[in-house]
Amino acid sequence: MRAIVPGPLLRLRTALYPLACGLLAASGLLLTQSGLAGAPDPGSAVASSALAVRPSGWRGLAGEISRLARAAGLKTAWQDDDRAINLTVDTTQAFENRQAQLSPSYASLLGEIALMVQARPEIRLIMTGFGNTPATHYNPVLFGLRLKALQVFFAEHGIAIGQIETLIKDADSASGHDMPAGRAAAGRLISLRFVPA
Repeated sequence: MRAIVPGPLLRLRTALYPLACGLLAASGLLLTQSGLAGAPDPGSAVASSALAVRPSGWRGLAGEISRLARAAGLKTAWQDDDRAINLTVDTTQAFENRQAQLSPSYASLLGEIALMVQARPEIRLIMTGFGNTPATHYNPVLFGLRLKALQVFFAEHGIAIGQIETLIKDADSASGHDMPAGRAAAGRLISLRFVPA
């Protein structure tokens, strides 16, 4: 009886199969650890509370965003005849001291909001940072890093980058966003404005 000898293709596939499986598992782990995998752990509090609330229509979504933000102590305001909801983020509370990393409580809140918005491609997020270079205690580099960190956070949590617009304006224009000019000039305030397309 003649023994079956595997061909070179079968030997190559047999040798590479464990390597390919290992690479796929490692890349999945990296995506999960970096937050780029998109969906949160289904057992997490963020996933369960945001998925339990499935607001319908713009008013329902904006109302739920406003409710979550107010419960966390953020200032909220309806704008443009209820066509936009604006959240005011104080960077001294939202970020670790002198860092561009979100505090855990803010990350949890913004993660819940991102879960609601990610399934709604018609919603735009306009992030506006305010600041003046000559202001006391204003660090333009840190402020820019914090604004970028928010943009990356929302993108990593499922909001398409095309839905996110990031602006930096002079503190004098903060009055139209219902913000105190002194804190805006110091680079302490970021406006998160959710607008239907």
